[in-house]
Amino acid sequence: HELGTLLEMYKKNQQELHECLQITVEAAIAVEKQEAEPQVRQHDQDFLKMLAAMYEMDSRIKALKKMREFLSRQVPPDTDLDQTYQNIIAEEAVPYAGKKPENDEKYKEFKRKIWSANHGDEPPPGEEDEDVVCASQAVRTVCPITGMEMQDPVRSTCGHVF
Repeated sequence: HELGTLLEMYKKNQQELHECLQITVEAAIAVEKQEAEPQVRQHDQDFLKMLAAMYEMDSRIKALKKMREFLSRQVPPDTDLDQTYQNIIAEEAVPYAGKKPENDEKYKEFKRKIWSANHGDEPPPGEEDEDVVCASQAVRTVCPITGMEMQDPVRSTCGHVF
């Protein structure tokens, strides 16, 4: 019964964390529109901390479910329940051990939403379409040898202008 109550508390905390993530997104977008960079960075850090807490909450919920299942079976009287629970927690933490919140799809979506607040549909830095070619670029049209303006300059495939 106590494990069930604890499990429900963890689930409620998980839901509250999810709601906090949503509020953080909305707040970050609002301060991004005001171009308040320090506050945007703070929301970014808070979002990452909450994602890490979500990972911890997920592993604890899974561990509690396993512990409840374990206790539903015939448990020998000499079983060290504290150690059993610690082992289950360690086992459930393994999938999250190398997981970085920065690589989480929720975080990437958070970053995209903040970026789009002031940049619309323009892709964030690092997410540009690699097939897009620059349509215009400033070209130096003064000959480095003669110092004269070039007539009908041509760019080679290596990038030099003649």
